Amino acid sequence: MNRITFTNYRMGDNVRGVTTNVTCGRISFVGFTQWGTAFFTKTLNVDDVFGGGNYYHGPVTFTADATASRWRMGDNLALPDTFVDASFRANALGGTNNNFILGANSQGNAFYGLTRITSTTIGGVFVCRQNGNGTSSATFHGPVVARVTLTGNITFADSDSAHANVVTFHDLVQSQSASTSTGDIYYGNSGYSTVNVSPTGQFIPGTVQGMTSIHFRKVTQTGSLQQSLLGISNSRVYCGGAAYPNVFNGPVDLKADTLQVSYTTFNANCDLTGLSHVTTAHSNYNGPTNTFTKQGVGNSSCAGGNTFDANSTNTFYNYGTGYFRLAASVPDDMNGIARYQQHGTGALVPAYGTASTYAKNISTVGTLTAIQFGVGGGTVVLDGANQTINGEAVQPPLFYRLNMGHTGTLTFLTPTTVRNTLTMNGGVVDLNGNTVTLGISTGTPGTLSYTSGWCYGGTFTRWLNNTAIALGGVNGLFPMGASTTDYRPLWFGSTANLTTGGTLSVDHSPTTSGSIAANHLDASWGNTVLGVSNAAWTLATANGLAVNGSTARLRYGGTGFSPFVLTDLNASLATSVVGNFAAATNAVVPLEVTRTALNTAALGNSWHIGTGNTIQSPLPIELLYFTATAAYPEVLLTWATASEHDNDHFVVERSWNAEDWEAIATVPGAGNSLGTITYSDRDEYPLPGTSYYRLQQVDYDGTSTFSAPVSVRMKVLAAVTAFPNPSTALIHITGLSSTEGLTLTDMKGVVQQVPVHLDGNMITLDGRDLAAGMYQVHTAAGSLRVILSR
Repeated sequence: MNRITFTNYRMGDNVRGVTTNVTCGRISFVGFTQWGTAFFTKTLNVDDVFGGGNYYHGPVTFTADATASRWRMGDNLALPDTFVDASFRANALGGTNNNFILGANSQGNAFYGLTRITSTTIGGVFVCRQNGNGTSSATFHGPVVARVTLTGNITFADSDSAHANVVTFHDLVQSQSASTSTGDIYYGNSGYSTVNVSPTGQFIPGTVQGMTSIHFRKVTQTGSLQQSLLGISNSRVYCGGAAYPNVFNGPVDLKADTLQVSYTTFNANCDLTGLSHVTTAHSNYNGPTNTFTKQGVGNSSCAGGNTFDANSTNTFYNYGTGYFRLAASVPDDMNGIARYQQHGTGALVPAYGTASTYAKNISTVGTLTAIQFGVGGGTVVLDGANQTINGEAVQPPLFYRLNMGHTGTLTFLTPTTVRNTLTMNGGVVDLNGNTVTLGISTGTPGTLSYTSGWCYGGTFTRWLNNTAIALGGVNGLFPMGASTTDYRPLWFGSTANLTTGGTLSVDHSPTTSGSIAANHLDASWGNTVLGVSNAAWTLATANGLAVNGSTARLRYGGTGFSPFVLTDLNASLATSVVGNFAAATNAVVPLEVTRTALNTAALGNSWHIGTGNTIQSPLPIELLYFTATAAYPEVLLTWATASEHDNDHFVVERSWNAEDWEAIATVPGAGNSLGTITYSDRDEYPLPGTSYYRLQQVDYDGTSTFSAPVSVRMKVLAAVTAFPNPSTALIHITGLSSTEGLTLTDMKGVVQQVPVHLDGNMITLDGRDLAAGMYQVHTAAGSLRVILSR
């Protein structure tokens, strides 16, 4: 018998199933119902294309023998087929089309129980096919095991522009392949495919080996279960593409010898591991934790174009001998924390070839080899508010190009080198006791591009080659500062070529304010230096730097000085002078003192601002400290000055967000003083939770400066609540049994008198006569914020 056609035929019933074993050259089904266990094997090298409307109650096994050709189910807008515990085995080698097609052109095909699909030969298995008439859909309500061996292929939702086919998974999906496999498994194959993973659907790990490739194309997960695929040996996983993006809402764990991810959105934790290769491009990482691991000998170059969520932590590892390059051709947008560790001999290179942006902290802590950023022409662009750069002290990070475009403060927690170009056009830099070095040698001295910002609290080192350097130019600029408040630059220059190049380091240390009494003659100036600033610019030469005779020059100064007359000031050592005096200027900053005719030995000193007139031109008055301390139910505010000049008064300001400030107290200043003076004040009605304070110092002429903000946290009444909040009139406070010590203040700390009524453990405040706004309820145990609206 060469052909059997089951048309509108019932085999068994729901009470008694029939065991069936049919092997025939050609087998087709239309309107067929099967109960019991059945085996159908097709053997003839002739295509079988037939309609649907079949119901296989199963378990049922369909086998296309090695001698067979195409077996196509559900053709030409047929009724859908339904399968229960079905197995499909594609071994066909015969004919020109030796594929096995399920739900070819029919809508609503359904698979229940366990579905097993095995493909051995290149024709493969298609669940929904992109040829014939109409579109098709299939839903797997139970688990699916997709296995390829030898040259076999399996495709779910095979589609083109005329056949936008849909496959939906409601249960577990497992991919498997044999060690001899060179075939692939496709979950979607084009931009017209739709593969839905429902809230109960889940890709789970299977044994994927051989040369098998797993493709995820137009996969959309609507639930939040973890999705995993773990491959070994030479397996490959390709996730997404420009025409077929994916969306995963649950955690994703992908592992393969070669792993390529592009145009995929991950909305939960993501763990991507390439045993030899791993790349990511044009993808969105929105989960809190994302990990990228490269192993093996292969080289991996990520194109870039990835976006990382602001609340994410993203860690990149290279344990292999091949390189792992990031953002090779398109910038990455790193809005979250970035961590990099190299544990093998293969280089891990962030921002390899493009100007990638970083808005949060960068860390190389844990790396065994120094991480080099931007080796292939790339730039790290800092564009966050307050950021840190951290790393191993013995393996500090190296940036080929670093653009400090941040706002707020950038803090270095490790020594750092910028090899080629340092661009400063943003906020200030807290060196935190570390050294930032520009350049790596006299042959590669690095370039500074300067617009704004400065470094403080550490050392700025520059490599210089053996050329002449114009004084006041960016080539000799050391952009130092005093804390977050004042810019205190130093310029180095030389009228002749340096004898040999090397490094020059500058550390500006405004440890205390005020001045040091002095009494040494500056013959080149013709005046006696009567005082020098406590603050100093300390210079050190190294790595062979040598000046040609006495041709070096220095200029330094900055902002934050008290009133002065330039002709009263000069550049001086603490107790003596070297080189020659040059007139003070204000070409770039308000105060610049200059020294000329310096030799190599003279450079390596601590340089101060000297004055010949301590009455007319006092030295900088700087705040020693300003603190805010919780002293329940108040906040204690303390500060001190080392000396004062024309200091009229201080204003204490408070803020709930460090942006919007209000004055809460005014304290008279000492006017003029050369000694340390300590001040204090109290905020009797502080804000609950975290709040901020700063100090404004106002001179007689109205000029003023601000201290850096400080924060304090006050207890919030955990067991006390206010309702309704906001309220239009009455405010009910629960959890208090007494009105003793109870006060209501506005946001400026002014006490408001309102009727108060106590009833058991509830207090009612009558706010009908108050203006709309925010108020504070204060007790001995803490504070509570309430809002009145109208």
